[in-house]
Amino acid sequence: MTALKTDIAKLKALHKEGMGVTDMARELGVNKGTVSRQLKKLGLAVAAVTVRRTAENAARTQAAEEHYKEESAAIQHLLFLADKARNELEWIERTVPPEATREYREWMAAKLSWAAEMRKLIDAMSDAGYRLFHSREMKEILGIILDEIGNESRECQRRIYQRIERRRNIKFPSFPNG
Repeated sequence: MTALKTDIAKLKALHKEGMGVTDMARELGVNKGTVSRQLKKLGLAVAAVTVRRTAENAARTQAAEEHYKEESAAIQHLLFLADKARNELEWIERTVPPEATREYREWMAAKLSWAAEMRKLIDAMSDAGYRLFHSREMKEILGIILDEIGNESRECQRRIYQRIERRRNIKFPSFPNG
């Protein structure tokens, strides 16, 4: 505790920044219990940090839930399209007219047209699946990054979150009509 006694001013500054007990202990080179006892002696509460972290975690949880809903909706849409394509193919295969008739030639033309449309649909589904895969990968990567940010000092976390927020708030330029 002798090291902490010499750093009371630094402890107060770190607390004012909103740094948590763990981060303060790491910064000061002491254990969390020492920091907590000293804060208590100084009459400084740590609840504000907990509230802020809880709000940050709630925001992350909400973002994760929204992402999950969007991802689930995309998957459901892909399954709907695949089922629709399967039903169309089954219908076409069930309605084969006799060969060497005008109806058969029309059926073949419709089948070829349907095949071209199915290629487009398959391309779109493939692209959506590819994007979903990368979306999941990004979600996992961002989770790792957020965990690691939590291990950094409060000042470093603040700078990172500010940069992320600035990036999110980038507005596209509006173009004049005409």
